[in-house]
Amino acid sequence: MGIRYTYSEKLKEAILFADNIHKNQVRKGSNIPYMNHPIKVCENVLKYVGKDKDIEKLLIVSVLHDTLEDTSDLKDTSKELLEKFGIEVFDMVYSLTSDKKKQKELGKTTYLSLKLRDMNDDVLIIKLCDRLSNIDDLESSNDKDFISKYIDESIGILSYQLYTRDLSDIHKIIIRDILDRIRLIDDSKSFIVEDLLELDYIDDDFELKDEFIRYINRDELRECSYVKKKI
Repeated sequence: MGIRYTYSEKLKEAILFADNIHKNQVRKGSNIPYMNHPIKVCENVLKYVGKDKDIEKLLIVSVLHDTLEDTSDLKDTSKELLEKFGIEVFDMVYSLTSDKKKQKELGKTTYLSLKLRDMNDDVLIIKLCDRLSNIDDLESSNDKDFISKYIDESIGILSYQLYTRDLSDIHKIIIRDILDRIRLIDDSKSFIVEDLLELDYIDDDFELKDEFIRYINRDELRECSYVKKKI
């Protein structure tokens, strides 16, 4: 018998809240609605930690992870996010939000390397799943300069994590999967960190993913700009 979750109204509220922020946005270099990205991050989180007891909280944070960064009114959006979803979710979303001023001062690679190093374990899982989604999207991009820059940036950020902080096996597996994707996109990056080679791959849990997609495809979410998937 397949896995079944009873997704709460709070997750639905989070999806619609995020969609309101992202509705007029598209993914860089494409006409794909931006909401496809946070939904893909949720799918990635389900793949790696789908049986975690706090999975719904992680999904809520995943779907909201860019809302503060992309809002046109940070103060009001922050207040609404806090009121609707509570301090724990707000703090996690805030920790996933880049400070553009600091990023400009330090450079993006240095800034994100330090930021990821200081994230708590759950937030880091979401951030790595976010990076994996972005790497996957590179395959449909025609901007070679952007692809090269993003890959080099990713390698720098991930290498810094491997050598400066304690990582769980889940963190290492996601990093290894990101590096594998990078190698497929750019075979000149044909390397892999040796201490990751012994880790087992995590297979896609299609029951979890399909159940989530069925939830996203429900009629009550039909107004969401996410492009519905067939399963």
